[in-house]
Amino acid sequence: MHYPSPEEVLNSLGLSRLPPQNTTMTWVTPLAIFGAGLVAGVAGAVLLTPKTGREVRHDLRDAATQAGHSIKDAATWAGDHAMAALPHGKAVSDAPEQLVENHAPTTKARDAAATVAK
Repeated sequence: MHYPSPEEVLNSLGLSRLPPQNTTMTWVTPLAIFGAGLVAGVAGAVLLTPKTGREVRHDLRDAATQAGHSIKDAATWAGDHAMAALPHGKAVSDAPEQLVENHAPTTKARDAAATVAK
């Protein structure tokens, strides 16, 4: 007896499974839209204020300089934390092998640990 697969049942109903979602894209797109709205709002607010052109250009230059410093600080912070976490990641990836070597010195267990570590 042939039982229909889930795909066959869904197709007979005119339905299909959703493709797997990319988890990175689930937060990147809204973040990009928010960032674009933020930039547009700031630009609109600066351009519509009752200031002279010279004052507006000065304010824009100051805002761009401040944003550059903020981005540089954030990148430095992220780099420092990534470098600090690197030894911990290496220790975690070596843990299965060390556990097997210390507690179960069989060839089969070592092969399993090597597979997990890769």
